[in-house]
Amino acid sequence: MSASRIVLKNDNLYAVYMGNFRCGPDSFLTHFVRKELKGNLTCTLRLMNTVPMPGL
Repeated sequence: MSASRIVLKNDNLYAVYMGNFRCGPDSFLTHFVRKELKGNLTCTLRLMNTVPMPGL
């Protein structure tokens, strides 16, 4: 949440949100981060840990 406030204060920064496929805290933190950023551009990456090869 504090990182989203830093992004709002600096015009040359953009937010990248990395989550764990809507599990655990990600299921509600995404909503609060989007609300905090007030419509600014973001990149949201959802990573799954069900891939058989580690590192993908």
